[in-house]
Amino acid sequence: MTLWQKVVNGMRLEAETITGAAILIAGFGLASRVLGLVRDRILAGMFGASGLDVYYAAFQVPDLLYSLLVVGAISTAFIPVFAGYFERDKGEAWRVASGVFSLFAVVFSALAVIAIFFAPYFMRFVVPGFSPERRAVAVDLTRIMFLSPVFFGLANVLASALQYFRRFFMVSAAPLVYNLGIIFGALVLTPVLGPAGLAWGVVVGAISFFALHLVGVAGLNFRFLDFSSMFHVGVRTIIAQALPRTVGLALGQIVQVVVAVMASAFAAGSIGVYNLALNLQGVPIGLVGVAFASAAFPKLSRAWAEGNIVKFRTTLSHTLREILFFLVPLAALLVILRAQIVRVFYGFGKFGWVDTRLTAAALGLFAISIVAQGVIPLLVRAFYSRHKTAVPVGIGIAAVALTVVLAGALVPVFSGSNFLAILLRVQDLADTRVLALVLAFSLASFFNATLLYLFAAREMRDGFHREVVPAFAKMFVAAGALALATYGGLRVLAAVVNMQSTVGVFTQGVGAAAMGLTAYVVVAYLFGCREMMILAPVVRRLAFWREFVPAAIREEEDLR
Repeated sequence: MTLWQKVVNGMRLEAETITGAAILIAGFGLASRVLGLVRDRILAGMFGASGLDVYYAAFQVPDLLYSLLVVGAISTAFIPVFAGYFERDKGEAWRVASGVFSLFAVVFSALAVIAIFFAPYFMRFVVPGFSPERRAVAVDLTRIMFLSPVFFGLANVLASALQYFRRFFMVSAAPLVYNLGIIFGALVLTPVLGPAGLAWGVVVGAISFFALHLVGVAGLNFRFLDFSSMFHVGVRTIIAQALPRTVGLALGQIVQVVVAVMASAFAAGSIGVYNLALNLQGVPIGLVGVAFASAAFPKLSRAWAEGNIVKFRTTLSHTLREILFFLVPLAALLVILRAQIVRVFYGFGKFGWVDTRLTAAALGLFAISIVAQGVIPLLVRAFYSRHKTAVPVGIGIAAVALTVVLAGALVPVFSGSNFLAILLRVQDLADTRVLALVLAFSLASFFNATLLYLFAAREMRDGFHREVVPAFAKMFVAAGALALATYGGLRVLAAVVNMQSTVGVFTQGVGAAAMGLTAYVVVAYLFGCREMMILAPVVRRLAFWREFVPAAIREEEDLR
């Protein structure tokens, strides 16, 4: 076996447990998110918030196309159907996979060409507040970016097959090369091609993203372009189930389009501020919420296909509590340390003081809904694994409508001085209306998550609330201890570090966060939180593990 074969085989290792898969996904997710923050830091320093308005606006229609054309929903429909076929006839299962891939190759290529032609008409709707010159640049960037959904769509089909076989390595590593492509575009292509270099960087990243998935499926029986399988009954089943789910998953992108439409009429930089804050708050959601939901989905689908309701319910309950265990303290830290985080990641170059203050305020408002946003991916997949779409799609549509209504109601409030503006320390800035869009998004996220949980708990029965609610209450109290310790740490460290330097701000934030997290873990331990078992792989090797961990937690580890 050659060295290359050994490397590729190592990349195909299967994750045996949900926690193991989630750790793998989260590990690569962390690397990808860090690289994404490096990307955003480079972009913010090079262009400032106002310079990024056009770039982020150009993303809106290609991303919406990607969401609407089943891609976002394909894995949620593909895995349950593929699992059913694979249990009965492996050959037919692979015909279904090849048929979906072939169908998407044809449809995406054709629609990308059409979308490129109609780009000027799309952008008139998306950014009505832009000047003709800025809109023309946005059209040029959008046309280039329309190439990326083709590669992302095909990669998503391959990723669905990889997830079924619990081969999460390539799926998790692919976002790294995508971010590298954008960085390449900013640093290498932009000086040569101008703003178009950023768009071409997105395309380079998308092609690299697809190429990594191709390596991942090597060795499986994937036949790629098999046009004779495009009309297989299994393909029709997947598309039929994916269409309503696509509506639900496209709703998030529809919200972003609404934000771009409204923010294009605000002060220059509003779209940039919104998206930079959104990217920051997305880090814990991606590392925890999406990672655990992606890892649990194949197991939930298998449990339902086997008719094992107890296994399904146990998997959902465990995974939900583990997500909460991590997201509750991370949300609290983002609210408290919002200014330090924004100053460290974005505060240099053309990213000025007004941009910093507005982005920090937006991050704080986003952070209050991180827990809600983080549990939505799992709860939605819990419905999809049972081939049920009406509830999550209906709730999602209601949440989008609520976002639009709240945004319209809150924009006039944020046009002047108000309690929230004073609390967030932005009352003296000229235009804070973008914060109304952030707050509307957060409130609608609470609405979405709460209804999903209540409907899921009603169907689970058998004391589902008794497993989740007390655990969440313990975490909430522990987060209170975290808040007190973090605030205390900020005050103490502010007196001993140079707060005028990036290093000083970074030291203050990290030190205060360490104090807060220590307090959270201690209080969670004293309360006997079973979810601390997620830390078992790290600490169980210690000699004193069995002596000090409460019996209830040890029993939880043995059961898993």
